[in-house]
Amino acid sequence: EGIELRLDATEIQVRRPAAGRGGRRAFVSGKKKQNTMKATVVADHQGRTLWTDALRPGRMHHATATRNEGIGICFQHFPDVFWTT
Repeated sequence: EGIELRLDATEIQVRRPAAGRGGRRAFVSGKKKQNTMKATVVADHQGRTLWTDALRPGRMHHATATRNEGIGICFQHFPDVFWTT
């Protein structure tokens, strides 16, 4: 029997970045239609948080953040562990 981990993200509303700031559009979430930061979370089957990543701009999808962090590569070393989103 393998170990199942769940991967998801939560969006946190933030103040709108200053008008002159570069990359300001990256904070606008397509889902929430507001300025957000996103945190990706890995939890076990009982809902206990095992890992969270750094906050990312709200526009970035959690699957993209996972690839950028190399989480999938870490799981390759543990074939009994699988994850769902």
